Amino acid sequence: MEEQNNIKNNLEDFVKSYLSEEAHIKLKINDQDVKDQNKEKINSYLRKFKEMISIILDLEINQNQDEELENLFRDLPYFEGLKKISFSLKNGYIGMIGVQIICQFLKKQQETEQFSINLIENEIDCQSMIVIAKLLSQMRKIQNLAIELGVDQIDEEGAIFIGSLLSNNLNSLILNFQKNKIQEKGIQAIVTGLSNSNNLLALKLNLGGANQKISDESVIALGAVLINLKNLTYLLFCLQQTYLNDQGAIAIGNGLSHLQNLKVLELELWTNQIANEGAKEIGSLLTNFKGLKHLEISLDKNLIQDDGGNSILDGLSKCADLQDLTLSLKNNLTTNEFNLKVSKCLSDLTKLEKLEIYLNEHCNYLKSNGLRYCDNLKFLKINFEVFQSRNLKKIVRNQALKLLRLINLDC
Repeated sequence: MEEQNNIKNNLEDFVKSYLSEEAHIKLKINDQDVKDQNKEKINSYLRKFKEMISIILDLEINQNQDEELENLFRDLPYFEGLKKISFSLKNGYIGMIGVQIICQFLKKQQETEQFSINLIENEIDCQSMIVIAKLLSQMRKIQNLAIELGVDQIDEEGAIFIGSLLSNNLNSLILNFQKNKIQEKGIQAIVTGLSNSNNLLALKLNLGGANQKISDESVIALGAVLINLKNLTYLLFCLQQTYLNDQGAIAIGNGLSHLQNLKVLELELWTNQIANEGAKEIGSLLTNFKGLKHLEISLDKNLIQDDGGNSILDGLSKCADLQDLTLSLKNNLTTNEFNLKVSKCLSDLTKLEKLEIYLNEHCNYLKSNGLRYCDNLKFLKINFEVFQSRNLKKIVRNQALKLLRLINLDC
């Protein structure tokens, strides 16, 4: 069985293998591989498969990728056991021909339960993405769906189609639409789709970036739909660079506070307009997460003062089971007194083993032996802003080396 489940990671191994016995295929094809005469054989070999369970394609070609997609997927049959399909298409450009080739292949694979497409570094246009979204809406058995798009690859119409894909069949969902302008109707379509996805266990939602303002009404709707996702154990929620204010932060915080089954929470709200009232709501929601194991919270470049920051620390201190923390609160309006309280709060997290923090000259939590009582800390990563002084880095490193149980320091 192990031999049948081997994963082939390069073209040469793939072509040389006796593929009819393989079950999992992983292909990474770059410009060098395209020149290889073996690539002409891939399609014919793929058609010989009897027991294909998964196919993962990582295509990294600096040109129009339509021809390569046609070479790979032309006239491929229905694979009865194919449950997982993953495409990562980088660098080049996919035209409508390439999109149609992908869709012709997908249309035959109606038993697929897991589908992932990553086009972050590709130049696919909005209309092509809509064609893919329409096809995915016909694949009724998908339980795990991931769509990750680059800058300006999806508009309002595309978001509406993707929102229509979401249903109670889904167990996990990744929607990465950062730096896209999906506008109000697009966000509302995603909200409506999420309201039909009450069985989700894991969700990654990124609607931030590009200084795109999201209206208060849309943020309130996003916060409200979170309340219904009570089965979530993993959540990544990103609204960075969206001009999010206190009202929006309060709406999001209220929604998150109902997700008491969360074990992992990653909250990216940096470069916004959140002040004390929004920070207080975020601090309040943290008190609900008694079983939280992993937390990433990024609120740097907001308008938070000591009062709001202290509320966040109060909530953080209640996360008694926390083992892994990433914390970034720099470039707010807090004082050195607040920095010292951060140090005390971190020391109170007695089960904390892994910590990643972001520091600068005005935000140094390691002053006055700030982490010396983090007795269980084994892994520490410290990130500095560009052009920070060597003296600060030296001081911080010397303080960190005093941690007795530290195994790994990245500073």
